[in-house]
Amino acid sequence: MSKKQKKADAAPAATVTDLRLDVLTHLSNLPGVPGQEDAVRDFVLAELQGLADEVRVDAMGNVIARRAARPGRARWPSAS
Repeated sequence: MSKKQKKADAAPAATVTDLRLDVLTHLSNLPGVPGQEDAVRDFVLAELQGLADEVRVDAMGNVIARRAARPGRARWPSAS
C-alpha cells in the first residue's frame, strides 16, 4: 500500500473548529437550571485550566478568568 493510499484511508484530524463545536455542544447539554449551575461551573473551570493566568469563582458563583497581556501583542485593535 502506498503512502498516499494510507493517508487517504486515515480518518481526517479534528480541526480547532470541530473541537470548539464539541465543547459548545457538551456545554449546552449540561443541566444548569437557575440555582443549580454546579455542573456548568465545573465544566467551565476544567476547560479554562491552563488557558488563563488566574481562574476563580466569586461569592455569587460566577467563574472569573484573567489572562495578562503578552509582550508584543496588541491589546485592542485600533480603529484608524
